[in-house]
Amino acid sequence: MTYPPLKKLVIVLKQYLLEKKLNEVFYGGISSYSLILMVISFLQLHSRIDARYANCNLAILLIEFFEFYGCQFNYLKTAISIKGDGTYISRDKAVTDFPPSILCIEDPLTPGNDIGRGCYGVMNVKQAFEQAYITMNQISNPLTNIHYTHTKTILGKIINAMENGD
Repeated sequence: MTYPPLKKLVIVLKQYLLEKKLNEVFYGGISSYSLILMVISFLQLHSRIDARYANCNLAILLIEFFEFYGCQFNYLKTAISIKGDGTYISRDKAVTDFPPSILCIEDPLTPGNDIGRGCYGVMNVKQAFEQAYITMNQISNPLTNIHYTHTKTILGKIINAMENGD
């Protein structure tokens, strides 16, 4: 199955993690491959069927991704598998050659390989996702009293991508 929102979500998430210095495993972040598998899993198992279509609301998906991996996903008990239709499994049932890591992601290409094994700073990634969710949720919620300047978009509140080559 293809996931049209995948590429755009991964690009935004990679930029966000880059700005938080959490985009490299060597420094405690997560790899691009781990992030891609997390997004695929999120899209596979999302309760709204429109999450799999090109005309879905990417902003809502991004907020929901941040909410899920920042607030709801239990890193200490759950492993990610995208095999078949995807599933979340108990970490102790994950098929890995080593004890499961905090971010346990079964490699769909190499059985026994835990893709998240090297991500020793995954709880910092979780915290960054949680903070992004809180920020985006507050700004996009019309019931909050948060005022922001109109010079930045909602996405611009969490990502400081340069415009026009500046």
